[in-house]
Amino acid sequence: MNEGSPSAASPPAGPLVGRRIVVADDDPVARACLATALADAGADVRGVADGRAAVLASVDGRCDLLVTDLDMPEVDGLQAVAILRWDFGLTGLPVLVVSSAAAVALPRLLEAGADACLTKPVTPTVLVRAVTACLQAVAPDAVPPVEAAGVPAGLLTAEETVERLGGRRELLADL
Repeated sequence: MNEGSPSAASPPAGPLVGRRIVVADDDPVARACLATALADAGADVRGVADGRAAVLASVDGRCDLLVTDLDMPEVDGLQAVAILRWDFGLTGLPVLVVSSAAAVALPRLLEAGADACLTKPVTPTVLVRAVTACLQAVAPDAVPPVEAAGVPAGLLTAEETVERLGGRRELLADL
């Protein structure tokens, strides 16, 4: 273990300590990147692979915030937000959409009841800041897509992926 890394016995620290967050994304790498960033900020994170599972995980009363992608099987992110808001009446549950199509779908997202959206790829710092803002009922600014070193917007290099996994190369290998 590197010096400065938290040990397994260390209590969680960060701005999201005690917060329970559901992360819904059908891409296991994207889900792991988002979940790792939030867990590193102290959150208790539950990852799910589709909107249907996101709804089920969010309605049990043990969720403080939902982070969801848009394009997922079964029930997409837009439908999941609408179901939570209108079918279950969960108007107080903050929902942050993190998707490569977030900017295009913004009017529909707001109409469905999303609180804020970020465009993938998103850095851990921006994600944690946006989640914190949503939990404080302050909508964060949307983040435009990034294009770096010839990599199209929405795609990450291996090094960027490792960075978003908190430097844990073994997680990338597992994925």
